[in-house]
Amino acid sequence: MIAYIDDRSSSAIKIWVAPYKSDADLCVFVAKYKSDAKGKDGVWFFEKNKSSSTVTIKQVKYKTDAHLKIYYVNYKSEAGWRKSHPLRGRLG
Repeated sequence: MIAYIDDRSSSAIKIWVAPYKSDADLCVFVAKYKSDAKGKDGVWFFEKNKSSSTVTIKQVKYKTDAHLKIYYVNYKSEAGWRKSHPLRGRLG
């Protein structure tokens, strides 16, 4: 379960939202239900409270500042890793 934060001093994963799928490390589908996202790196459910989340993320403006480059997809079947990445298995 994912939570967005604005805190600059936090240890959140910095993400950059890619304009094209080919630029992304991970294709992300946003689920309506928490249960749909459990154990799946590419399926995210956004928590309203940071304390309820398992991962915190912060969106950055520049690709070079990001730990992870993502691309939002419209279908769950399109979600998943496009490239090998050190965060694989740590987001779900």
